[in-house]
Amino acid sequence: MTERGKAFQTVRAQVLLIRGLKNQLHKAMTENEKKYFDNKLRAETQRMIRVEKEARKHMDSMKPEQYAFCAMYYLNAMSLETAAESLNRSVRQCARYKKRIENE
Repeated sequence: MTERGKAFQTVRAQVLLIRGLKNQLHKAMTENEKKYFDNKLRAETQRMIRVEKEARKHMDSMKPEQYAFCAMYYLNAMSLETAAESLNRSVRQCARYKKRIENE
């Protein structure tokens, strides 16, 4: 996997982590739990900002359809199916975008 592929996978993983932390924060029962998840969410959000900046550097030279795919699939952590539907592309085409982005 290329450096670019790692950058995009890292940002997607970070977005998914933050979603999970938000869900846990909303489900927290005690004040200690809420405080813990709030602090964790703040720290992980700061990390997400850093890794997103790194990923966006790689997007500058992309074709518009790949740029849009990256914004949806990696930066917003949409499913492959949802990104394909939003782009009016097949899931197979989006899988090719993903493979090309991560391996070139």
